[in-house]
Amino acid sequence: MTTLNYRHGSTQDPSYAHDDGTHTVFVTDILQRGTASQVYRALTDPDRLAAWTGTPATAGPEGTVWRIADLGLTATSVEDVVGERLTLELEMDGWDTARSRAGIRLWAVPRATMVVVTHRGLSEDDISRARLL
Repeated sequence: MTTLNYRHGSTQDPSYAHDDGTHTVFVTDILQRGTASQVYRALTDPDRLAAWTGTPATAGPEGTVWRIADLGLTATSVEDVVGERLTLELEMDGWDTARSRAGIRLWAVPRATMVVVTHRGLSEDDISRARLL
């Protein structure tokens, strides 16, 4: 199996404001070595996710759940299309937005997978906090 590795340096596009006062931010250009299927399995299989990120993960009735304690983030997978995309419900400690959703799309590129994240449901203050992560 190919070892997956995250290439830091993603870019966040300007946020889009919705009528309900929430915002969406697009995070693009995250490349992972490995196929889209490997990246998908690493994001949805608790054992693979824990091995990849060092973050404990569990499989629950609602999907794969993991927590990144130093960020105060809890993520639960809630919808998916195997090997192509998944949707996470996110909870961040100390943020204005109690819950938000992030859609993750996976595209095969030569010798890697491009990951595009669309994070919806953030307040303006939370957009600023997200840019610091």
